This record gives sequence, C-alpha cells and structure tokens, in this order.
Amino acid sequence: MAAHGFPGKFGGVPEALPQKAADKKKTTHRQKTGGSPLSLAGAAAEAIAPPNKIKENSVFLYPSAPNAAIMIRGNHTGKQGAAKRMSDAIQTVLEQAVAQEEIAGGALGVFREGQAPCWYKAGYADRAAKRPFEADTIVRLYSATKPITAAAAMLLMEQGRLDPGACLSEILPEYAEQPVARGGRLEPAARPILIRDLLNMTSGLPYGGNPSSASSAAVGTLFEEMEKRLYTDSALTTREVAARLAACPLDFQPGARWMYGTGADVLGAVIEQVSGCRFGAFLRKEFFEPLEMADTDFFVPPEKQGRLAKVYQKTKDGLALYEGDNLAIRRGMDAAPAFESGGAGLASTLTDYRHFAQMLLDGGVWQGRRILAPRTVAYLTAGRL
Repeated sequence: MAAHGFPGKFGGVPEALPQKAADKKKTTHRQKTGGSPLSLAGAAAEAIAPPNKIKENSVFLYPSAPNAAIMIRGNHTGKQGAAKRMSDAIQTVLEQAVAQEEIAGGALGVFREGQAPCWYKAGYADRAAKRPFEADTIVRLYSATKPITAAAAMLLMEQGRLDPGACLSEILPEYAEQPVARGGRLEPAARPILIRDLLNMTSGLPYGGNPSSASSAAVGTLFEEMEKRLYTDSALTTREVAARLAACPLDFQPGARWMYGTGADVLGAVIEQVSGCRFGAFLRKEFFEPLEMADTDFFVPPEKQGRLAKVYQKTKDGLALYEGDNLAIRRGMDAAPAFESGGAGLASTLTDYRHFAQMLLDGGVWQGRRILAPRTVAYLTAGRL
C-alpha cells in the first residue's frame, strides 16, 4: 500500500506505473477480536520458514482473527521429517491458541509453489452451536480489507484515471481547507492531503480511541453516531462518511508522519467518485468476479449466513460473544450497508483471500487472466515510507 517518492511540489506519477497514467497531468482501530492473529500467524510462519530461510519473493498475509493465511513463494527445501515437524508445529499453534482462549477458532493455509496447499484448522466458528472453523468459514476481514482497497486504487492509477500525486480536494472538494489540531488549537495545513497520503497512512486522518487527541476524539464521536444510525434509514453512506471525516481536524500535518487511520475509508469514497459507481460494485466487477471470490462482499446473504463466524472478545472470564458493531460494521453483516468501509468492511473466506494474494504473487495474473499490470503490483507491494 505504499507509494513512491514524487518529483515536484505535489504531483507526478511514479515511474513504476504504466505510461498511460503518466500522460495525465494534474495539480498535483481499534478492532474486536477473540485473540492475537499476528502472534498466531507469526509463530506458524516461523515454524514453516525461519527468518533466515525466507526468500525475497515470499509473501505472508495475516487477515484479521480468527483466520490467517501464509502465502510462501520461493525455494524452501527440507527433508520430509523436518517438514512433518513444521506441519505439526503449525497445528499445535492453532490448537494451543484455542485451548488458551486466545481465539475461538481459526483456519490457516500454507501454499508453496508447485505443491498442494496445506490446510490447518482448530476450534469453532460458533462456540455455542459447536460449528467447526473451516477454510470456507466466512469472517469479517476488518483491516485486511485495506489491501483490496489499495489494489482498487492501483487499478484506477493504471487506467490513468487517478493520480497518486493529486490533491484529495480535487476529487473530494470538502478536503480543501481541513485544519490541523495542535496544542489545543487549530492551524492551517501546510499542504493538501494527496492521494498517496491515503495509501501511505500519512494523511493525518486517525481512528477514534485516543482521548488526548482532539482529532481522534472527533473521529470517535463520528463513529459513535454512525453506529447509532446503522440500523435506520438515515445510515451514513460511503461518501457521507468521507465528508464528515473532512469536518474533523487532522491529527498532524499531511505527510509529516505515519499513523494508522481512516484513510482507506476515504479512499473508498475516492474510488466511488472516480469510477462513477458504488465502491462495492467496482470491487465486484474488477476483482471479486474475475478472481472467483464468490464469498467476498460487504454483506453476507441469507443462504451463506450459516457459514459466518461469530465474533468473540477477551474478558476477565475468558472469551465472550461480541455483540457490538465495531467501526460501524453491522455485526450480522446481514444487509448491504450504506457505508462500504474501505478500511474494515469486507467479509471473506481464507480460500477467497488466497485468490487475491496469489494474484499479487503472480504479478497481477489469476488463472491466466490479467488483473493488474506487473509494474502496478511492484509499486503496490514495495515499501516506500
């Protein structure tokens, strides 16, 4: 999701993108889970491929708990006995996480080039019903939505319709004069937010949850309102959420530093404005349908509700069913939302997300069909901060 350094004051298009993008000139959380997905998947990843054995072209993906995926590409050799020990270690990590109530259940996939995939699973998707967690269990992706949103922005850049160096206010005018909160007062922004700031998380747009920050407090108040209106006819839309975020002060000057925040939600509104269609419709047409991600969307239809995992949170008495609407995402995901959150809104399965990840590993191709250009994928996956 990182962007390239740009020449000039604000503008310019990265050299990694196709020429048709360069031809365009412009002026230029919190999350409720039942455990610790990073430690879980990280332990399994080290069991498969210790750090000194990981090749440069390996990719590790850790979607939000309770599922995880590890995509490994490269030459990882070892004797059969060592492979068996590593496989056992992965299963043990999952089972221990369930036994220690770090998670209610989980599934993990290991994919090595030229080899059959290995699947691991433990625990329950629904503890009360004792429904096992499977590779096709539908989970809320939460922040694993962000890479898909970034890929959608990359596609528009590749098509020459979006410039990463463009000012956000050129697309969403409400961001023209957003102030910065500093020392108990508001001050003008030194420069505009750029599209690449949304990708790099250097925009100054935070999540809520930090009461010491006037910016974070304002965003937190907005999300509380969104949650209250979630089940009404006046639920805020993707564009309306972006407009309301523009009314909150920034936490710091654009480009000054990195902060995990709501930039991907704003990017969803940008994609709507540029593409001329709803964010979800754009993702379905350009990614989910060609990538055969049949179980990925912003809601789960009735016929698939039986595969949707419950969400649990840790309490002093162990795991308990979470019944809130974290980040204004409907807990039941049982209706198409007005707000299609680019930062946290998608539901998917381990098998579906594997298709997206495999496409990136293969340079933008899935099953012989080109989704993104190779240079676009290289730009998307390179660290630029």
